Amino acid sequence: MPDTKKKILIIRLSSLGDILLTTPVVRAIAQKYHSAKIDFLLRPQYAKVYKDNPYINRLIIFTPQESGSLATQIKNENYDLIILDLMLPKIDG
Repeated sequence: MPDTKKKILIIRLSSLGDILLTTPVVRAIAQKYHSAKIDFLLRPQYAKVYKDNPYINRLIIFTPQESGSLATQIKNENYDLIILDLMLPKIDG
């Protein structure tokens, strides 16, 4: 399958541990889509984790006050792929 994704956005807004667990996901995406530019949307307190990550093109910082303009910015970027990385809560039952 050809490498057709040129712009990819990964969204991860939760805890530090979850942000760290996303690292292999970022690496796997970069290896699959060699020429893609990967942006990462996260909260400001976690930006240091990915600041020097060689697979990340750009960090986009999420703040609730700017969520409307951020949505417009994301739409205007015309990403080929957006990955919303969610950890679902464990349900006992």
